[in-house]
Amino acid sequence: MKVTLIEPQKYVSATNHASTVAMPPLGLAYIAASLEQAGYQVTIVDAFAMGLDRLTPFGPVFLRGASNDAAVASIPADTDLMGLACMFSCQWLATRLLLGDIKRRFPNIPLVMGGEHANALPEFSMSQAPLDLVVLSAPSAAAQECGFSGGSLPHLHIRN
Repeated sequence: MKVTLIEPQKYVSATNHASTVAMPPLGLAYIAASLEQAGYQVTIVDAFAMGLDRLTPFGPVFLRGASNDAAVASIPADTDLMGLACMFSCQWLATRLLLGDIKRRFPNIPLVMGGEHANALPEFSMSQAPLDLVVLSAPSAAAQECGFSGGSLPHLHIRN
């Protein structure tokens, strides 16, 4: 199974220096390693890193990273499953737009989201975005469960 993990753009405030610090997506790397150990082929699309020098106005802040179009175009056409994280609710509006763009290009590929926002508000997240699964906790265990290997799926909230 081929899995694509996506790191969205990040909010940047012109008045908050701490928001401009670039941090690698370690959570995504941990999940990728867990999936690879389980035998999955993993591709990471890091929209943030793809456009470190690109700032796009987004309300009172900026989005730092590649455009949604560039991120979606980087997703392999033969992917079987896509996942991303929304770590903070302040990122939700931008992440939700990316989710919509992804699902328009890949309407039949399962789309999974994890992170603090998804964990705290799974029903809300699924009602506002075209998500198929929301990871509730233990991302490495849930990442392997997303392969639908059978049995119960205690770490996932699944769209009915």
